[in-house]
This record gives sequence, structure tokens and C-alpha cells, in this order.
Amino acid sequence: FPDLHQFNIPAAYRLRGPLNVAALKQSLTRLIDRHEALRTIFPIENGKHQQSIIKSLSINLDVIDLHELPETERESKATELSREESQRPFDLAHGPLFRIKVFRLSDDDHILVVTLHHVIGDGWSMMLFFRDLAELYDGILHGDQSRLPDLPIQYVDFTLWQREVLQGGLMDGRLSYWKRQLSEPLTPLEFPIG
Repeated sequence: FPDLHQFNIPAAYRLRGPLNVAALKQSLTRLIDRHEALRTIFPIENGKHQQSIIKSLSINLDVIDLHELPETERESKATELSREESQRPFDLAHGPLFRIKVFRLSDDDHILVVTLHHVIGDGWSMMLFFRDLAELYDGILHGDQSRLPDLPIQYVDFTLWQREVLQGGLMDGRLSYWKRQLSEPLTPLEFPIG
């Protein structure tokens, strides 16, 4: 599944007002340092993908300037480019497993587009991504560098706990239950027509 774009999660936010690109880049760097999932890759070892966390990852913040297009075409061009971006696959083995672009429509109108691979996040993660990014950006603009508390656990902690649960037999009873429920013969579902 590495070459499939169907595992991509795209999201876009409209940013009104002046944008400090340097502060945004600094905020993204801090966000990446904060969340190990954003630094996670899955290289292949012995024929299988293995989870690996990169110690440090530099961000490539692409700013695409569309302000020279006629005003009526800027937003549709940003939408077109965002759609193309959302369909580009990720390289799980080398990462990063997210991409960020900023489309500049005017001096005080930007669209921030983030595309994340589902292996490192989901819709909830994306909400947290933007919440933390906004908090970090605001903090950098106002000189308050440590507005977010340290995270008590990382995603890798959760996955280790989940693996222990699965290997510890806790799921065996639940799995057996569902195997019995879904075994033959199953009663066909009847749906009304019309």
C-alpha cells in the first residue's frame, strides 16, 4: 500500500491576515519535535515494514505564490494544486509521511494545506496537529516559547501497550466471540426495494 494515495489525509485551513512564514516554519519544526509520529518512518527490514523514529527532521515548507494570477482564478488554482498534492503517494521507508504547502493568494490571504499518511495519523490527529500548530505559532509571534505542556506519552507508547494487550491473550476471547458470531450459516439481510 505504500504507492497508494487513498491512504492520504488532506486538510486545508484558510489563513486570513498577514502570515509570518518564518514563524510558521519555526512552529512546524517545534510541532515535529513535539510529536514523534511526525518523525516516524517504516523502512523495510527482512521483507517487512518496521517502525522507526527519526531523531530530527527538517521541514520543507513550500510557499506557492498565486497572487499574480487574476483574483478570480487564485482559489480554483489553489484547489487544483491541493487536489494534485493529496494524490501524491508517500515513501513509507524514507518519509517524511506528511507534506505542507502554503498557497499565497494575497498579502493577507493564504491557504495552508497539510497532507498526512494515515499510517501516522487520522482525522483526530489532524485536528490536534492544527490545534498545536496554532498554539505554537501564536506563542512564537508573542514571544512565549513554551505554551504547550510536554506530552506524557507518545503514539509509540500506545502502540507498545496495544501490542502487549494483543499478545497477552486479552483479545483471544473477543476474537473467538466474533468468529462464532460471523461463522456460517449467516442469515441474509433483506433490504426493502423501492
